[in-house]
Amino acid sequence: MIFLLAILLNLESFASRPKPYDGILPTVNFEPSSFPTKHAQNHDLIQSEDGRIYIANNGGLVYLKGKELVQIYDPEERPIRSLGISPGGELYFGSDNSFGYLKVFSNGTGELVDLMTILGDDLERIGMIKDIIFFQD
Repeated sequence: MIFLLAILLNLESFASRPKPYDGILPTVNFEPSSFPTKHAQNHDLIQSEDGRIYIANNGGLVYLKGKELVQIYDPEERPIRSLGISPGGELYFGSDNSFGYLKVFSNGTGELVDLMTILGDDLERIGMIKDIIFFQD
C-alpha cells in the first residue's frame, strides 16, 4: 500500500513539472547566409491568408516553406521593394519601375509575372508617395 502511494505521488509530481518549452513560441532566426540569394536585404514582409510568409528581397521574392527559405527570382533581376495581397488572395509586388503578381502553379512553384510588359513602353516611371501610386508617361 505504501509502495502504491509512493508511485502515485511520484506520478503527480512528474505531471505537474513544467515542460522545457512551456510558454515559449517556436522562433527561427534566419541569418543573412541562410537566404538562398546573395542579397540578404529585405524591404517588405507580408503573410497570406493561408499563413505563408512572403519577403520582398533585393534578389527577388522569398517565401517561407516550413523552416526553409525559397527564392523566386525576378527575370529582370530587379529588387522587389513592396508586397500586397488582393482581396482574392493574389500576391502583388512592386519593384524598380515595375510591378506584377505571383503566378502559382499546381505543383506549388511560382513565377513573377511583370505587368509592365502588358502596358508596353507607354509608362516609363512608377513612383509612390504615401499610399498613392503615380505613373509617368
